[in-house]
Amino acid sequence: MSAMARFFRQTSNQSQEQRHLKPLENDFVLIAEFSEQEGPKPLKTIPDDGGSDFDKNMFSVRIMAVDYQAQPKGGAFRFSPDTQVVQTEEDDHIQAHAYVHHFTLYDVNARGYVRPFSMTYVTGDQSKLMMNFGEMMKQFQRVSESFRFSNMRVFHRDLLARRTALRQNRDKLQRLLAAEEEKPSEDENDGANVSKSSWDNGFGRSELSEARMAFDQVDGLVSEVEQLLECVAAELEKEKVKEGLRRLDSKMAETSTSEQTLAVNSMDAASSSPFLGFSQPRRFEKPLRTLSELCEYGEEEGIRQLEQVYKVK
Repeated sequence: MSAMARFFRQTSNQSQEQRHLKPLENDFVLIAEFSEQEGPKPLKTIPDDGGSDFDKNMFSVRIMAVDYQAQPKGGAFRFSPDTQVVQTEEDDHIQAHAYVHHFTLYDVNARGYVRPFSMTYVTGDQSKLMMNFGEMMKQFQRVSESFRFSNMRVFHRDLLARRTALRQNRDKLQRLLAAEEEKPSEDENDGANVSKSSWDNGFGRSELSEARMAFDQVDGLVSEVEQLLECVAAELEKEKVKEGLRRLDSKMAETSTSEQTLAVNSMDAASSSPFLGFSQPRRFEKPLRTLSELCEYGEEEGIRQLEQVYKVK
């Protein structure tokens, strides 16, 4: 007996022995995310009214509780592979079985640059998962690629915008520090105007030691972003990724709406560039970007593919 079959038989027997539960009546697909601002939450169901008698909020907490996307401490940045798990979910009166597919998107404004997501097929018929596990994993992997490949291109573009903004900040600080080094002693008033003008044209008055610290921080961020750009560029050069993006591009209609989205995302990435060391706090209260903003057309195609998966159930 396979490990998958043993799992289903064990969970089924345990559940039947504990109490009589009603199987989930209608299948549905759920997309969930682990938001750094709100915690695990459901984003979308297919169909829209899917799981109406199912606690999707609590289910999202359970499936997103494990950090499958954690980056190694002190190590180089790496792209997290997709992971899959099958589990049984029970509440007071319903039993459901779920195929859960975890995947990671990337966002310059997110903590650690990662945005953990999952897609789940939820059914009351566990034999459906047993008989179709391989095909289901294959189909969900294709959906994940639509999301991830498109997001990778967005992430690369955002990193370029972030690097430009950081370099501009670094250059301003470098000019400021150079002016401070050349400034006459403080009792000579002529030099004060140069310093004040430099600060007023940049980020406001501050101590010289703070400016030096800020320069080091920004310079470090520039190096970090450049390393990330190398990783992302290497991924984008992989033939499978280029093929996936060509497929998405061929399906995407060139509209003014999509062009406007591109411009907004790029400006957002640049304007939110972190500048540490001054009085500006990090804006964690700013809403995180949506799945559509992270993936652009890839989100639309991914949802369409999930709808096909649901229809052929």
